Amino acid sequence: MVRFFGKLPEEWWAKWEAREEYFDADGKWLRDEEDWSLEVALSKPIEIFESGEKYKEGPKKSLQTPEAEQRLMADLLYRLFKYDPRDRLSAEEVLGHEWFRL
Repeated sequence: MVRFFGKLPEEWWAKWEAREEYFDADGKWLRDEEDWSLEVALSKPIEIFESGEKYKEGPKKSLQTPEAEQRLMADLLYRLFKYDPRDRLSAEEVLGHEWFRL
């Protein structure tokens, strides 16, 4: 969650004992692996694999989400996953979001 949506509210951040293994005091990722963000995740192709032995052959199909849709999807997800529930979109606002009109 922190890698996608940012640092937790201070009250939660202070109580998370293991956070120093993964993040600095500002919420920056400390590990050597790629620092994934929501935008990075949404930009990756969706790979569809066969099941069973055919799985080993690699992806059967790769789908890329258009950039405009990626931006709208990121906006929707950021607004849905606000840490404070009072800041989240209402069900009505979600249904009215532009991503659902694509």
